[in-house]
Amino acid sequence: MADLLNTTLNNRYIIQERIGAGGMARVFKARDINLDRWVAIKVLHEHLSEEPSFSERFTREAKLVASLNHPNIVQVYDYSSFERDGIPIFYMVMPLISGETLRAILDRTTRQNIRLPHERTVSIIRDISAALGYAHERSMAHRDIKPGNIIVDDAGRPILTDFGIARMTETTRLTQDSVTTGTPAYMSPEQVNGQPGDARSDLYALAVMFFEMWAGRLPFVDDSPAALIVKHLYAPIPTFQEITGEAAPAMDNFMQRALAKAPNDRFQSAAEFVSALDEAFAGTADAPTALLAPPSPAAFARADQNAIALLRMRQTAIGDSQPAPPSPAQPHDTTQFLRRRFSAGFAVIGVMLVLILVGLAALQRLPPQQSPVQTDPAEPPLAEAADNTLQSGFTANFSITDADRDRFPTNDEQGGVTRRLVDDLEAYRITNANFPSAVTSIVRSDQPYANVTITMIATLEPDSAPDSGYGIIFRYQDEDNYNVFAVDGLGRYSIWVRQNGEWRELERHDNPERWEENEHVMPIGEQNRLRINITDEALTLFVNNQPITQPISETTFSAGDVGIYVAAPDSGIADVLVDLFEVYPLIPAMTEPGRMG
Repeated sequence: MADLLNTTLNNRYIIQERIGAGGMARVFKARDINLDRWVAIKVLHEHLSEEPSFSERFTREAKLVASLNHPNIVQVYDYSSFERDGIPIFYMVMPLISGETLRAILDRTTRQNIRLPHERTVSIIRDISAALGYAHERSMAHRDIKPGNIIVDDAGRPILTDFGIARMTETTRLTQDSVTTGTPAYMSPEQVNGQPGDARSDLYALAVMFFEMWAGRLPFVDDSPAALIVKHLYAPIPTFQEITGEAAPAMDNFMQRALAKAPNDRFQSAAEFVSALDEAFAGTADAPTALLAPPSPAAFARADQNAIALLRMRQTAIGDSQPAPPSPAQPHDTTQFLRRRFSAGFAVIGVMLVLILVGLAALQRLPPQQSPVQTDPAEPPLAEAADNTLQSGFTANFSITDADRDRFPTNDEQGGVTRRLVDDLEAYRITNANFPSAVTSIVRSDQPYANVTITMIATLEPDSAPDSGYGIIFRYQDEDNYNVFAVDGLGRYSIWVRQNGEWRELERHDNPERWEENEHVMPIGEQNRLRINITDEALTLFVNNQPITQPISETTFSAGDVGIYVAAPDSGIADVLVDLFEVYPLIPAMTEPGRMG
């Protein structure tokens, strides 16, 4: 969406600068020429409007959010939409707040090995609780409470953002991403089980956030989202003494109710929540700001073992004949346990249940006369197709709190190639200055991907050579066997198979460059949304929500790994900013006529 810079929306808002991005939207700094003031404009990603009822839902929710008027809730000044290439794009206008997110503050305190003073922690939670109480009284739940959605302004006031976004996007997210609303680390058990969540879900997430601020870490921690979700469902709540070495029995009692698994066992209102918090805090002496030592790994292990032990006890009690869950040292096997034991509850969030390790590979540019591809996978590639009924996927939006971004390799410059996470833009940047060549970052799994949809939202940055290529690697077997779907900065696309080290273009064109121009491919400096539907029978290609070919028959490989492709031509570097990369299974409801786009 770089093309929005220096443009005017609805003859009123002049876009000046992009200041943030996430899985749902990008945020721009803009000038309101009618009122002569700076504003922040949240522009929702184009793909959200694919769901037929999104326009109606956006208007309804934006109107409700704009009606909120509370000092700890960001005010919505205006909302509207505009069209680009026939695609409606929706936006909301808010005040431009000078400050930083609570996520950034907590990350900084962690690096400095300190915690926020307890007084400050309680003050922030009390303010956000007041904001939630105000909204809940008006029948509005946030449903994605987390530190990344709270801005602390220059005066120290916490302000809750992104109200209404979960409700605006819920249908699109459930049908396209196979994920429910919320963020796994802060998600209530009922949201984990696919329920939409209500005010009590907000208070659960607020309690998780309070625990993190007070103790210096989350109550439930795991490298695998699957195991983390299990802990929200069944793990006992660790005491503060287990984590910090500081006894706080009054606060532990508060957390037992605030993090109760059943909504009816929790505080039923924000007023009840904050009253109990104040009472607990009154009975707790404030601890020193500096940690005497980092949180103990033994404490982490005790919490993990408690969770596993409780799961085994429950399994024995109900006579479950399936294998017991694995030890924390084997996180990938947790996914199999979840599929067997909790299949009904996790139907809508299967895409989140696998944490895929990250590998990287290097290959040469598309023309087959180039030297052979070089690759450096950290694991042997997968050779056999998995049972599609067990497939899971992921969505990486590269926000600071996005665990999936850790799947992607980062490195200082090596041989002219740099891969890094750009926190202020919430994006993943790959710069290939080793021209002419191409590099791929391969995302690995404990299973190959077969019938799936892969989506990538990315921009070829203006400092690149215009004929640079970038796109999606799929059905990757090894350095000599895989497929590529890519576009370049000249408005062209191409689809390839590499088999036994030889390149073959899957659509025959007269163009000797083997790249085909297409009106839907945006040029250098503008964002492209690439999507490919992969089935046993055919490949269907989309760029910016538009089909660009008829289904292409391709059966060279039945399954494989996936990744990102960036090619630098003879003329210069390729610099690509990736805002979203996701993989999710194609299920019958999504492959019916009219649903393939």
